[in-house]
Amino acid sequence: MLVRASLVLVFACCATPGWSGADSGQSPPKPASSGLLAIDEAAFEIAAATGGFYYFWQPGEFSRFAAHENLDIFSSDGKVIEQIEGEVHGTIDLPFEVEPGDARVSVRAGLQSLGEIELFAPGQRAPYTGESTTRTAHMLFVSLTDPSTGSWRVRLIGEGLYLIQVVAKRAEIETELSEASESARPQPDAAEAADRDLADFRLASPEERWHALRRLPAPRGNALARALLGDPDPSVAYIAAGWLARRGYLEEAVPVYARIFVRGENETSLQGRMGYDWIHDDDETLAQRILEALSQHLSDHLDDYSAPERRRAEVFLRQRGR
Repeated sequence: MLVRASLVLVFACCATPGWSGADSGQSPPKPASSGLLAIDEAAFEIAAATGGFYYFWQPGEFSRFAAHENLDIFSSDGKVIEQIEGEVHGTIDLPFEVEPGDARVSVRAGLQSLGEIELFAPGQRAPYTGESTTRTAHMLFVSLTDPSTGSWRVRLIGEGLYLIQVVAKRAEIETELSEASESARPQPDAAEAADRDLADFRLASPEERWHALRRLPAPRGNALARALLGDPDPSVAYIAAGWLARRGYLEEAVPVYARIFVRGENETSLQGRMGYDWIHDDDETLAQRILEALSQHLSDHLDDYSAPERRRAEVFLRQRGR
């Protein structure tokens, strides 16, 4: 909670002045349409584009549910196997596959209206009701241990925006066999693969770019992210930095975050949402580690910045008590 609050304060100079995020943990929402929860659409879009999750909190819910044990079910060593976002008007069934070896699967789903969210196991007509199930007014959280393999589905009945995320952790023996099989498989020429990966990324829509990275084997994903760090589009560079930061390469990611921040591109290109995905990451230490490294980087390079860039850096450092 301290990290969340510090991020809200640190980036306040780039967001809406005077708003307190103490309850929801998110930015000031747009006014709600009739019957719909007011949400921050920019934050929703960034969460969807970067593999994060948008929490559909009603006023007052965050303080009551944030510490609930079943909301902390997304292990950092798991893998996002499905992420679906969109808009619904009525009823929609959204399937995802559970494969052999998926030892633990966690599902979280949010819906903008006060409708219904249900999870169905393969071949079942009745909704899944397990012990590790938590509901808020607009969200469903489920943790499955040794789930049935096959096609599960989330049913939404209602109106407005929705976001569904499914994370799986594979059994260790299955992971080892999969990695051994991957390493034994003939690999494409590195340069050819890099060119193809970059081309596929460029063809992806902004909402699909994070998934384009996620679908790649780790070495190719890292290589693609590094190739994109200097991209002139700040939103692309931000995605690339986020990919590397989550894999332990903060020394490569932080200079990009600093560049985006001091140039004012957080406001112009990221709509003031820099850091939103850090505080909602499964790794609870990520935001604090990035903030500390970013503060040190800005402090070390103050003399390198132009006057406007230096002013932004100094505001950031003052907010961080440096």
